[in-house]
Amino acid sequence: MKRSSSFEKSRPIGRRRARPMLVAATSRRTTFLIAVVIGAATCTAASPVSAQPQQGNPPVYLALGDSYPYGSACLTMPCAAPEPGALFARDENGNFVEKNDNFHVGYPEYLQQIIDLPLMNVGCPGDTTDSFLHYPNTAEGPVCRRVKEERPDMLHVDYSPYTNTWAQMDYAENYLAAHPDRVRVITLQLGGPQTNRFFQDCQLNPTCILDGLPAHTASLIADLSTILSRLRATGYPRQIIYVEYPSTNYNGFLALVVLPQIYQAVAPALAAYGAQKAPIFDAFKAAAAPFGGNSCTAGLLITNANGSCNVHATAAGHQLIASIISGMVQPQ
Repeated sequence: MKRSSSFEKSRPIGRRRARPMLVAATSRRTTFLIAVVIGAATCTAASPVSAQPQQGNPPVYLALGDSYPYGSACLTMPCAAPEPGALFARDENGNFVEKNDNFHVGYPEYLQQIIDLPLMNVGCPGDTTDSFLHYPNTAEGPVCRRVKEERPDMLHVDYSPYTNTWAQMDYAENYLAAHPDRVRVITLQLGGPQTNRFFQDCQLNPTCILDGLPAHTASLIADLSTILSRLRATGYPRQIIYVEYPSTNYNGFLALVVLPQIYQAVAPALAAYGAQKAPIFDAFKAAAAPFGGNSCTAGLLITNANGSCNVHATAAGHQLIASIISGMVQPQ
């Protein structure tokens, strides 16, 4: 089933679109995860933010970023994770999985149900901070480039009304300029793809990573500052929530030393533009603790066919992210 690319065809204001949630199972792990998600929503979330109907100018939630907001979760099983380098996922029989209500679903789709706002999900898998800003004049974000050039119909929205460059930055600026009062909250999640590539370029060598970390972090801060500055320059005054990434293994060098340094370093840049930081790194750490700190064993990240841990979230992982962010969204 193909999703509409037009906002005007999205669900009516005030009506929640029915979408299957994680199916309960009898396993100890699944029961625990459901408790984690419900508990997080209960402890951190304020009352759901109801969208007030506005004739001809309905409020919306704008999601920007990479494959996390774009979506990686399968809501019906069985469903195989994408193979490394694959453009889109295939099912357990190797058949191409078209975009539908059960695939390419991320935390924005869960979050929109909680806060009851129509969703504009502009996310593109593999987008980096550089390609977010400069597409197509960059070699960054090769997966996102393939999506935009080969299968733009796989994106959640039609970029063409608001940009002819396919850059998310241009889309966001032009959308905010055209509809200054519609967007009630923005989530932004970027930096994961280039950070993972940085780790791989170092072959996960701690000395290489620590030596290169200041330059990598400085580049990330510079790009995020530019993005936030341009979003604010449109006159948008409301919430911007930067979404952290989880770790696959909270006992490893990256989780214990490197990722906390990165998130600590970007915090002042976010604050300078009135953006908040959703503490997803710590939320997954707490949820994975009973499972030895492994986010895949906890069922929050996808386990690859070879048993390794994928960096992308399962449905339960996306639900947990949505529950944390929902507690930060202010009533409008």
